[in-house]
Amino acid sequence: MANNTVYTDLKQLAFPALEAAMLHEARIHELPILEHSAGRLSIDAEYGSFGITAQDEGLRLEVSAEETDKLHMIRESVVDHLLHFMPDLAGAIKWSDNMKIGAHPENFQFVEILGSAPLNQDFHRLEVRLSKPELFVSGALHFRFVLPAPENADPEWPVLNETGSTTWPTGDKELHRPVYTARHFDYEAGTAIVDVYDHEGGRAITWAKTAAPGMQSAITGPGGARIPATKKLVICGDETAYPAIGRILDASPDAIGEVVLFNHSGLKDYDITCPSGMTLTWVTPVDEIDFAQTATDMVQRNPDAMFWFASEAGQADAIRQHEVIQARPKDQIKIARYWSRGTV
Repeated sequence: MANNTVYTDLKQLAFPALEAAMLHEARIHELPILEHSAGRLSIDAEYGSFGITAQDEGLRLEVSAEETDKLHMIRESVVDHLLHFMPDLAGAIKWSDNMKIGAHPENFQFVEILGSAPLNQDFHRLEVRLSKPELFVSGALHFRFVLPAPENADPEWPVLNETGSTTWPTGDKELHRPVYTARHFDYEAGTAIVDVYDHEGGRAITWAKTAAPGMQSAITGPGGARIPATKKLVICGDETAYPAIGRILDASPDAIGEVVLFNHSGLKDYDITCPSGMTLTWVTPVDEIDFAQTATDMVQRNPDAMFWFASEAGQADAIRQHEVIQARPKDQIKIARYWSRGTV
């Protein structure tokens, strides 16, 4: 049962119009319908639920979640989708809670750099202290660094606006928000280890190499996929996925299946420890065909295992469309786009 529920009454909007739009989004994103009756629709989401109820005038839009940071993420997603199609509604959205307009979002926090050093040729390791470590006690894998441009000595940080969404600075104050995975968490100490892959010319790796103990940075999250809760696994990814793969394997000591790591440098020196029931193979891909062939071969060898894949956007999209992957049940597939060529 959700502990936090907020609502806004929208008198200008008829229930049937938003009902159809929400059902469409639920189908596209494969979100379970919790309730659908005359004048009431409720939909399950990753961190909570959202729904609408018909009223004498218009409708009530409601959002629920266990924690306040999750409530913010669901509310923001719902509002962003709503305003994308109906921007004129922005002034009508008045939430029932005491949302602090101008405050930082609940899922935003500052972090202190505790350590910064090369891990090996391909990775730079950061240790950070979280100001809100309680947000990361779940099995969530990902967060976003929030990085000002190097020349921005006086950064502006994100704040909540009147609709419940986040206002991000633009222009010279725009913030770079790359997605990363915490390789290790020390929940008692409130610290995390983050390994940043050395994409040549990438903004994140350039920043990481200049980070020094005592410096302040910021992150948002957690967000995105969680550690798979299954025993049978086939995992495949390139260097950008190594920290997430290592984290999954550390949390899955009884897993059985296969792990394939694409490795372009040939060094094969990232610290990955496989459970005894899984095999680890390092592959140096010759061309793009290797990615799809290797991944789909793994799936065919393990027909009842969950398939977890993360790599470059084009490779992930191609594998997602492969006939072998298309034939698998949706709940046995997790494919992620960890980076895009030209945008690192």
